[in-house]
Amino acid sequence: SLLKLLKSFSKLSAFSYQHSAVSGQRSAVSGQPSAVSLQRSAVSGQRSAVSR
Repeated sequence: SLLKLLKSFSKLSAFSYQHSAVSGQRSAVSGQPSAVSLQRSAVSGQRSAVSR
């Protein structure tokens, strides 16, 4: 029964690892738009500096 318990535990830990990896990818994806908006604001700032 101990072996069965170990197997089920390893399955569970693998599942939780996959879940954390997926949530990490999601947070990375949500972080991308903010980086894009930052680049845009930097570009608009350069343009205003050039127009001056």
